[in-house]
Amino acid sequence: MGKDTNLQTIGDNMTKEEIIDKIHNGGKRMPQVGRSMEEGDIDKVAEWLSTLKSNAAESANEPAA
Repeated sequence: MGKDTNLQTIGDNMTKEEIIDKIHNGGKRMPQVGRSMEEGDIDKVAEWLSTLKSNAAESANEPAA
């Protein structure tokens, strides 16, 4: 798994708008799935994925205080 396909840190490499575009249009290794999702769901997924960054991945694995 390379940095371009690692969803755990996808927010480091793509903005929310870029993720929405990728969902709609697909990419090299991802089929387009936008037609099978509602716009509101696409927006929610893209918003969440855009928050997944290197430091967020580390803190997500830490136990809650």
